[in-house]
Amino acid sequence: MDGVITAIVGFLLVGLIWPHLIKNRTQYYAAFGFVVFALLVQTFALMFSGTTHGPKLAVFGGVVTGFCVIAALLMCLACAGGKTVRELSGEVKGAYEVIRRGETEKEVIIPLRGQTPRERDAAVVERIEIDDAGNDRPAG
Repeated sequence: MDGVITAIVGFLLVGLIWPHLIKNRTQYYAAFGFVVFALLVQTFALMFSGTTHGPKLAVFGGVVTGFCVIAALLMCLACAGGKTVRELSGEVKGAYEVIRRGETEKEVIIPLRGQTPRERDAAVVERIEIDDAGNDRPAG
């Protein structure tokens, strides 16, 4: 985990040197806060590791540090790209769906407002009628 924190701190320092790389300052400072908090948690976990609750505190510190590092990494990604977290999550969701289905366009089942439904092939669509006895038969 220390290597990841080092890389994030390196990115934050590069952002200080070349501020034109940072598109969103709020997310930049949020990433800085997450890194500082992760370092504080690691320091306290190390400081109290010799006590009777040391192993439990080390596990708790590791979990909190992990979540802080993940949040800091996402904030760094968002602040360099100039996107909000909502826009970033929407792009990740869209990429996940493309990977899952293997297509680049979403299939429109129910057209949204302003969209027209795709024309169906006549060979694919087959109408079926049900007569009074409950038997179904092809229409025509």
